[in-house]
Amino acid sequence: MTASRDAFEARLRQIGAERYHDKHPFHHLLHSGGCTPDQVRAWVINRFYYQSRIPMKDAAFMSRVEDPALR
Repeated sequence: MTASRDAFEARLRQIGAERYHDKHPFHHLLHSGGCTPDQVRAWVINRFYYQSRIPMKDAAFMSRVEDPALR
């Protein structure tokens, strides 16, 4: 890797460490038992929808990959 690629990777890793979902205030509230039942229900709905879209997102991405070895 070149220095600029190394710097880019280091910056991405730094951002991930600073902003990963476990740092979010809602995550702390949810995992400390501080959410109301309605907040937990809303989180479940959001999480289910998000997870259900991942295969479609991946398929859309992979359909655009022209290199068979990468696919």
